[in-house]
Amino acid sequence: MTDIEMYLSHPDSVRSARHFAREVLAESGVADERSELAELLVSELASNAVKHATTNFTLAIDVKDSTIRIEVSDTGSGQPTLKRPKPDQPNGRGLLIVDNMADDWGTSVDGSTKTVWCILSTRQPANSEH
Repeated sequence: MTDIEMYLSHPDSVRSARHFAREVLAESGVADERSELAELLVSELASNAVKHATTNFTLAIDVKDSTIRIEVSDTGSGQPTLKRPKPDQPNGRGLLIVDNMADDWGTSVDGSTKTVWCILSTRQPANSEH
């Protein structure tokens, strides 16, 4: 089952999206470590929607047996771009964090709706030191 919430394009919505994710993941029995990582990914994707799309956005979370799928959709123009900012640049790390922390991620477009999604395993990697 996919849980979906809609948010206004406002910085406070990022906190609300994290809270929603925490509730959905707790109800689904996702371990705290994985839930915290999923919340970070939600935060990055929601922040990007607020900053770059400047439209309302939806957050969808689908927890299966072994994966968490997170989708943030908006109707803003432009496409998400993975950047490699220099250390002294204050912005541009959102998708880089998603790229490094998620098991997979991508984008899709359906009409005027753009979706950035990521997949995260519900299991902690065996070689993780966290």
